[in-house]
Amino acid sequence: MNPRRKALLNTASGLILAIGLLVVSLTPSQAASAQPGPGVFEPTDCMFELPGGTYDGQLAPIEGAYRVDCGWLTVPAQHGQPDGSTLRLAVGIVRSQAEQVQPDPLVMLQGGPGGSSIDVFFQVLFPPLQSPSPLVADRDIIVFDQRGTLYSEPFLSCPEMLTLAEDTLDDNLSLEESNRLVNQATDACVQSLRDQGVDFAVFDSVENAADIEMLRTALGYDQINLYGVSYGTLLALHTMRDHPAGLRSVILDSVVPTQVNFLPDVLQSWQRGLDAFFAACQAEAACAQSYPDLETTFYETVGTLNQNPVMLTIEERDPFSRLATGRMVDALLTGDALLSLTVQALYSTEAIPLLPKMIMDMHDTGDSTLLRMFWSLVVYDGSFASGMYHATMCAEEPVLTDFGFKTEGVRPALADSLLNDTESIEHFCQVIQVPALPPGVNEPVVSDIPTLVINGQMDPITPPAYGELAAQTLTRSFVLTTPYGGHGSGLSGKCLAGVMLAFIEDPSRRPDTTCADTQPVGFKTPSTMVMTPSPWAILSGAGTNELLALGVAMIAAVLVLSAWLIWPIMALIGWLAKWGPATPQTAREKLGRWGARAAGLLAGLFAFGFLMVVVGTATWASINDGFSLLYGLPGWTMPVFVLPALVLLLTLGMLAGAIGSWWDRGWGIPGRLYYAFLTLMCVVFLAALVPLGWLWVWA
Repeated sequence: MNPRRKALLNTASGLILAIGLLVVSLTPSQAASAQPGPGVFEPTDCMFELPGGTYDGQLAPIEGAYRVDCGWLTVPAQHGQPDGSTLRLAVGIVRSQAEQVQPDPLVMLQGGPGGSSIDVFFQVLFPPLQSPSPLVADRDIIVFDQRGTLYSEPFLSCPEMLTLAEDTLDDNLSLEESNRLVNQATDACVQSLRDQGVDFAVFDSVENAADIEMLRTALGYDQINLYGVSYGTLLALHTMRDHPAGLRSVILDSVVPTQVNFLPDVLQSWQRGLDAFFAACQAEAACAQSYPDLETTFYETVGTLNQNPVMLTIEERDPFSRLATGRMVDALLTGDALLSLTVQALYSTEAIPLLPKMIMDMHDTGDSTLLRMFWSLVVYDGSFASGMYHATMCAEEPVLTDFGFKTEGVRPALADSLLNDTESIEHFCQVIQVPALPPGVNEPVVSDIPTLVINGQMDPITPPAYGELAAQTLTRSFVLTTPYGGHGSGLSGKCLAGVMLAFIEDPSRRPDTTCADTQPVGFKTPSTMVMTPSPWAILSGAGTNELLALGVAMIAAVLVLSAWLIWPIMALIGWLAKWGPATPQTAREKLGRWGARAAGLLAGLFAFGFLMVVVGTATWASINDGFSLLYGLPGWTMPVFVLPALVLLLTLGMLAGAIGSWWDRGWGIPGRLYYAFLTLMCVVFLAALVPLGWLWVWA
């Protein structure tokens, strides 16, 4: 898809990229012919795969310690017509294992609209290879897919748009051609969904909010706590207005106020997020020193790529599981595409620290390692409900025709990337023809429900001013702006999870936010990281060659390490069988053997150390994400990568010793052969590290 088009659709969606290693499976099904009536929760086997393994049955252990109850909630398609048609919502309830479970659960609302709460939040609550989120404490957590999203029925996906994006990755389409193709895909998607009986008019925020209230009553809770992110904040605000009695507390993370139409602000929000990002790099000494003039470099690179686009190869992924398929596809990198991908990376708090290096690498050497991996994750996402997004937004916001983008204070390069590029949204709204919500829904929400408002300073789509605006009419609200955060920063790391947990425990008091107030961005520089992307390739399964090289290096290390066992055995056998030299070993021979033992020990330590580093990095408290692995490992792992250089020095000495042993016929033939074998294994060990980039990584 044209980068400008892709940028608009992805930016407007407010999706949170969660760059770890996601493992989900989609099992679409049709609504049962005989469903329970509205407001009935029907327990069933989990309709989705939980992190960490396959789970069958409604009691599903996560890491052997947690239980998830799954089921379907049947809701009216229109709550004003309870006897009419119905929809089914997929629900997963993480049961607290505390001795005393609090009576009010936490209900989590995903963004978009159109994002899957189940797809995202179970990964947040139970990140792979890490301890569960602090939110998994003394109350149940309810995660449900909103009407029209991934696991609920029906699922308003638009595979036609995903196919178009994939098919045009390597095309440099004009705006007119891009609009034509997108409109064709829109028409095909709308017709396909209508053929399935979808009524777009029932997918709006008012009905969605009523679903939350029905979920509360169906599960038998007197009150609930709400957490909403991005569009989830708008949905939470609607719920606060329409169904306040059932709410004990609310957390709004990256706020979309009811009184704001965010679409005209997109360009200014992008510019504000980029400006905040560049300012944060200059304010952090290591970033400013490693990446001087980053802002100038970035816009120069955008201009250069628009003049001379570069064809890259990115790895194809399964659109639903997002697992790499191993097939490489061409993708044309223009300046607009670089700009769009950089802005989308600002959505993720975990990705932000890596962006300066990504920009400088593209400018200095054309290295697109991080960009290609991130691009792959963005393109292949079949979990998003495009039909639900457009139906909800077309009903929610004022008429879109000719709204245009605000461009005051926006750089020309940014303005040109999206200016007047609104036709696809207008076309979708014209095709589905959903009725607008009553005017009152766009008024500020006035409420005294305790509310925690979380903003990210570098958020490129919902600026901190939005959260402050919403808080003006929430009389018992606390506002927190994280200096290091992007979009949905409350989901990033254990600091804000702890802040949210403290707020839920006592919503009447402002929680201690010291950890968030003082936390730096922590930009990744050569002084703070071991810059080697091979661990990501190995762990993600994408690096077959890297995995093979690692296996060869590990085997060679073990074989060299065998000198500590084989030589004593050979000496014993030689003594029993009267082998070996009758005279004591020379000083050179002794030195050669101890050099070989040392080389084996260092190679073995590297093999063991690397495995420990990979396991340790998965739980490294300072990253809590997979993005850093795209470029390398934490700086404290550097001593491990010094070991191969020491092995290299010892191997040079072993080569001289091996040649000398054959020259003067020392050690006997078995000893000389074995020493030559050890020397060869050292060479193999070092050679295997070359394609992995580990021999000189310390330099």
